[in-house]
Amino acid sequence: MNSIGESAFENTAITSVEIPCAVTSISDKAFWVGSSLTSVISYPVVPPTLGEDVFYNEDGALNIEVPEDSLEEYEAWTDYEGFITAISS
Repeated sequence: MNSIGESAFENTAITSVEIPCAVTSISDKAFWVGSSLTSVISYPVVPPTLGEDVFYNEDGALNIEVPEDSLEEYEAWTDYEGFITAISS
């Protein structure tokens, strides 16, 4: 799978997501799940292209972990500035 489709997990009760290395794009509202989503781990070294409103936590309690060597590249995810950190080892 190279992409995650529009609204793929919208309105589900998932609490965490792990994005595999092969993913190159994530469509609009793919993980629009209210307040349940608190953890995203994105493994691709090159950040996937994002649609609009991909991740959502109405409480603002969202942590997005990315490869340490790719932190600078993930700055392209401007909507999630302040939520992105390096993957914990």
